[in-house]
Amino acid sequence: MEQAAAPSLLDAIFARRAEARRVVAERVAGDVLGALSALGVRAVLTGSVAEGRVRGHSDVDILILDNGGLDDVPVLLAAESAARGFPVDVVWAKYLKPHVLDDMLGKAVTP
Repeated sequence: MEQAAAPSLLDAIFARRAEARRVVAERVAGDVLGALSALGVRAVLTGSVAEGRVRGHSDVDILILDNGGLDDVPVLLAAESAARGFPVDVVWAKYLKPHVLDDMLGKAVTP
């Protein structure tokens, strides 16, 4: 039986970077979802942060379920403002094909 190689220094650095990114990404996700909720927007967290597979380059993925009467641009600007420079991808459920939306909702985290 072949023995697995011990983690290298580079592996340890990547793991620390991913953990630091996870902590920040989760805080940012909460801030974005909170800001959107305050505007009456219904949104959920999707993607790598929701699925617990954050890497050193991960962003925050937000799925908009209902704009709360607002146009798309103000919703996007509110999300980006709340993210304070952290990369955030905003996707609207209304533009997705049903099978894609179902897949995203199956992996989403609600606030």
